[in-house]
Amino acid sequence: MSSKKQLEKLEFVVTAIVNNYFIVHQKLALLSPLLEDKDLFERWNHTEGASAAEAMRMTLYMAVLSDMRALLFDADKRTASLGQVIDALKNSNLVNALRKNFIDQPPTTVVGHDSDPEMRDFIAAEGAKMYMDMAGKQFDELLPETIRMFEKLQASDLAIRVDRARSKIISHKELQSVEGERRLYSPVDFGLRWGDAEDIVTGARDLIFNANMLVNCSSYDLDSFFSAHINSAQTFWSIPKKA
Repeated sequence: MSSKKQLEKLEFVVTAIVNNYFIVHQKLALLSPLLEDKDLFERWNHTEGASAAEAMRMTLYMAVLSDMRALLFDADKRTASLGQVIDALKNSNLVNALRKNFIDQPPTTVVGHDSDPEMRDFIAAEGAKMYMDMAGKQFDELLPETIRMFEKLQASDLAIRVDRARSKIISHKELQSVEGERRLYSPVDFGLRWGDAEDIVTGARDLIFNANMLVNCSSYDLDSFFSAHINSAQTFWSIPKKA
């Protein structure tokens, strides 16, 4: 595969990871009130809706964990995972091509010096050189930092718990029988904690958007995106609280 094709594939993979991460964050925004807002969850106490609220909480929780595990660590080449991106970022030929894209600057427009084209060209060249030097330094710092961040997350107790729980989650149904009565599984049954959902989403954020900067040379107004998810979830859950 040519370097150009490799770059195009990597750009596609990283874009898919970013899009999937935003979807996971939306799910987390819906889940968080069910974990943190005591009044909201107790709204269904002693009603026929209690089991539905529990099922929704567990379903959202499992979806967040499962999606994040796939997004970060899935080794299947048919999927888009950050682990595959990190492997690509260890390929020196591909890194050289990424770095070239990263430091490329659009043509500089110099205002003034109309009577001295040589000076105008000199200023444009110096500006381009300064930009390339700064961008090159940023890339050279961001690349090893991103690899280290991934390796640290991958080796963390959190990531290990999530990875080990995957096979247990797949092999179990959502309901179990306890003393003859049906009961939903809880995170404890899989060696997990309720807080793991938010921890892994938050822990992967900078890592994912660092990779996007390296590969796609772009960034996002994350506060705006995340605030929209949270506001949407708060609006959704405000309706049953008022009922």
